[in-house]
Amino acid sequence: MKETALKTLVAGLALLVFLSLSARRAARVFPIRPGVAVAITEGEIPAGGALYNELLRDISVNESLQVSRALGEIYNIRRIRPGDAYSIYHTTDGVVLKFIFDPDPMINYVLERSSEGLAGYEEIPEFEERTVLLKGVIESSLYAGLAGSEITDPATIMRFADIFQWQMDFLTEVRAGDQFKLVFTKFYVDNKPVKYGRILVAEYSGKRGNYQAVNFQDRDYPDYYDLDGNSLRKQFLRAPLEYKRISSHFSRTRMHPIHRVVRPHLGIDYAAPSGTPVSALGDGRVTFVGWRGGYGNTVRIRHNQTYTSQYGHLRGFARGLKVGQTVRQGELIGYVGMTGTATGPHLDFRFEVNGVPVNFLTQNLPSAENISAANLSSFKERVLEVREYLDLLEDDFFLANPATIEEFRTYQEELALSQTEL
Repeated sequence: MKETALKTLVAGLALLVFLSLSARRAARVFPIRPGVAVAITEGEIPAGGALYNELLRDISVNESLQVSRALGEIYNIRRIRPGDAYSIYHTTDGVVLKFIFDPDPMINYVLERSSEGLAGYEEIPEFEERTVLLKGVIESSLYAGLAGSEITDPATIMRFADIFQWQMDFLTEVRAGDQFKLVFTKFYVDNKPVKYGRILVAEYSGKRGNYQAVNFQDRDYPDYYDLDGNSLRKQFLRAPLEYKRISSHFSRTRMHPIHRVVRPHLGIDYAAPSGTPVSALGDGRVTFVGWRGGYGNTVRIRHNQTYTSQYGHLRGFARGLKVGQTVRQGELIGYVGMTGTATGPHLDFRFEVNGVPVNFLTQNLPSAENISAANLSSFKERVLEVREYLDLLEDDFFLANPATIEEFRTYQEELALSQTEL
């Protein structure tokens, strides 16, 4: 159950303070009856809770409906999740004057009372983006190593693993004593860290090999390259989903489980629970979305003049997916189902080379595009900056200690001063 902090303010002064909280809005004064105060109630959406039900703890049904409807005009309330914070500024007789919804520290959704009711707008707080450096040593797993080095954001740990997913299997190939280095951005509001940003530089050194990555925007989007400008990505993912097992392999002589006749199965069946997200195997353009006979709900993607992939038996498609749309590698395109001719939930995945179905698991997958000649000079300049970061990370100051360069310089100055005094 949420904890609420109720602060009762003197009516006249509190209202003026409250109405001036937003620098973007003109201060407006509304009459308050004698003896009626303004209160601030703060809370979070609990697990299994709903915003409307939480509001009823502090305000009336009518006011709760007004807040929910007004918020819905500026924010998709279906995206509300447990832990999302909110604040209600209301009179002690139940009139909402201001409501702040805070699902993300980088943006607030604000409702304010006017003569026409509650009006909403987005409010972006002033923030500072800082570059943070870190290094560490693996004792058991990558996740434990990064988490033990004060990385508190699971998504950042997963992004690190994703960068090297074609070079390393972090589930089976990690060894105690392996080392990592990391340069990433972090956002601060009022000098307090509120959100992790991009990974700018990553390095992993171990028995499996030594790998370095730099984030650089070459074409239409940023990607990761080694220090020579070679892409770290393969052109295609190892699989288009997280699956439990392969229930049927590529075969030219498979006994069909429903029709009970021997016929070719020119694809791979990935068994997974219904609703499991399915991702685009690689960058490409959608050429088909819809019903395709025995395949049921199907998506086809043409990746280039050579490669095409197909995803069948889907329960449904990603919202807005349509023919002609460009998709990125790993982008959601649908969900595992059992539409069409299927005995259970699975993804029927097919891969074609020059229009001919092939066994995807036996293909020698090409790498993604390397740095273009047009941007090679800019990339080399970026690499010089990266090498400076990596040189700084040789210092044990950053060992399991995420810190900015400024903090490192201050540490050096204090260390030099202490040595001088000795």
